[in-house]
Amino acid sequence: TLTFINETSERIYSYYNLSRIQLAIESMKNVDSVTVYFANTSIYSFTACSSSFTYSTGGFYVQFNTELGDLPLMTSSNSSVIVTEYSKGTKSNLECGGPTVGMCDRKLGVCVCSDYYGSSNSSNAPGNLGDCGYQMLNPIHRSQEVNAFGESS
Repeated sequence: TLTFINETSERIYSYYNLSRIQLAIESMKNVDSVTVYFANTSIYSFTACSSSFTYSTGGFYVQFNTELGDLPLMTSSNSSVIVTEYSKGTKSNLECGGPTVGMCDRKLGVCVCSDYYGSSNSSNAPGNLGDCGYQMLNPIHRSQEVNAFGESS
């Protein structure tokens, strides 16, 4: 198992592939979305403990997609599993994306996005989070206020 901020995943068996590992990590209540990939390979049929892996070429990476900032390391219940940090988190969680991206309309309880931003899916694509986190390629020039969900006010 892996543990992240006092939550423990379902057991990760040696024969688990990428999608099974991802589901096990996302089973933790404090993890919403991760991407899991194997080091040094694009072969998706490998498993968590593939015999093809060595210490220098093996293992898998976990990228947190929705948990933001410089996160603490996960830990493993298996002493032979080594958890290391590959890269520090750099995303921040600002209300409505911050003052240049959107502002909170406290009366309505929604974000009012700037002309160049809309609601995201937390992964730089359009979505329904209501956060002004999606930067639009073809911005909407608004003659009236439109909230993060595209609703006129």
